[in-house]
Amino acid sequence: MKIVFYPITNDDYNSYLGIIKKAIKMSDPLIEFVKIPGFFNFYRWKKIKIFWLNWFENLDNRNLFRLFKGLINKLLIILYCKLFGIKLMMVFHNGMPHDPKYNIEKIFYRFLLKVSNKILILSNISKNVIKRDFGRGLLKKIILIPHPCYTLDEKKYLQSPHRFTVLFMGLIRPYKNLEMIIDLASKYRDISFIIAGKPLSEKYLADILNEIKQLDNVELYAKYLSDEEMDNFINLADIMILPYNTATSINSGVAMYALSKGINIIIPFIGTIEMLKNKDKVYHYSYDSGEDHMVKLEEVLLKSRYDFSNDYNKFISNSQQLRSEVIHSFSVEKISDFIDKSGILKLKNKTDKK
Repeated sequence: MKIVFYPITNDDYNSYLGIIKKAIKMSDPLIEFVKIPGFFNFYRWKKIKIFWLNWFENLDNRNLFRLFKGLINKLLIILYCKLFGIKLMMVFHNGMPHDPKYNIEKIFYRFLLKVSNKILILSNISKNVIKRDFGRGLLKKIILIPHPCYTLDEKKYLQSPHRFTVLFMGLIRPYKNLEMIIDLASKYRDISFIIAGKPLSEKYLADILNEIKQLDNVELYAKYLSDEEMDNFINLADIMILPYNTATSINSGVAMYALSKGINIIIPFIGTIEMLKNKDKVYHYSYDSGEDHMVKLEEVLLKSRYDFSNDYNKFISNSQQLRSEVIHSFSVEKISDFIDKSGILKLKNKTDKK
């Protein structure tokens, strides 16, 4: 069976895309991943059975020309899939595209959900979001394929408490609320903060630099991070902070990376956390508004610092238990079982012989 797995990248073995592709191959070793054919290569289109879509809804919105060029290309791909009976499997990563500039981006997202044959959710909360925001009619398409864990060496902790160090890691985007972290850093100068990741734009980077220029307890590393660099930053920190906007953020690969590494996290109660049995060991919170978000985030930060200072062994033990859980429950083998039991690789196409 031939599958187009989008985006088509040279994903390394330990990326989300690489792990999911490995899980698919474990479920069916005869699967062949192929590139998107040219629009006039009808023979190759006829051979494809599934388009497995990750972040297909994302459009280049730097200007309208780029946006509509990308939109037309993706609409043509969808049209060809329908003409050739190819099954569309859309992975529901986010509640809505992050940082949209135009309404057409949201419209395209809704359209994509409607035309997909199956919607692959990473967490149970996603089902509730789809029902609430997109209608009950989509629920029959839903299949749960959880976010896999990562294969990582365990975080190295010091033997005794020291200066509390908080890490933000990942792509630096407005929906990740870096400004809240900076506000906390200005208020709690005895806590060290590390911000590491690639910024959305040079302008956004300049805004962040301007906000932290007077803060000697904040270190900024504005660049794309390799796996080795991410591991090094985690080993330098005591806890990771991820104050996501829950309007769009339902799942988090960075959170799963942190859990797989064995570092505690401060994070809203998103789907990735809801999937855990030991969710009580995560420094999670819920909020009702922007103001409430800041209040809850500060409360949880102070709670984590108190635990770090007053019961360091338990603080470490919690992260170790969470690491053990995700390694056991969300390994590539377990994800392959989810794929196999779902039957999505056995769906018949219109072109299949009876």
